[in-house]
Amino acid sequence: MKSLAVVFFLTASLSAASAETFDARVQRAKTLEDTPLGKAYQDSMWPVVQPFMMSLLKECISHDATADLTSFVWVATPDLRGNG
Repeated sequence: MKSLAVVFFLTASLSAASAETFDARVQRAKTLEDTPLGKAYQDSMWPVVQPFMMSLLKECISHDATADLTSFVWVATPDLRGNG
C-alpha cells in the first residue's frame, strides 16, 4: 500500500510541474514534503537518490571551498521511470 501511495504522489506531482517556475516548484515540494504522504515518499525515495546526490554535492563544492552548505535545493521532475 505504501508503494502505491508513493506512485500516486509522484504522478500527481508531475502533472503540475511543467508550467511552474523554479521557486513555485520548490515551495510546492516543501509543502508536499510536510504531509504524511510526502514523508513516506521521502523515506522511499532518499535511499535511491542519496548516492547520486552525495556525488553531485561533492562535485559542486569541491570547486568552491567557500560554498555555503546551509541550504541546498534540488528540484527534479522525473517521469514514471525515474528519468528527468
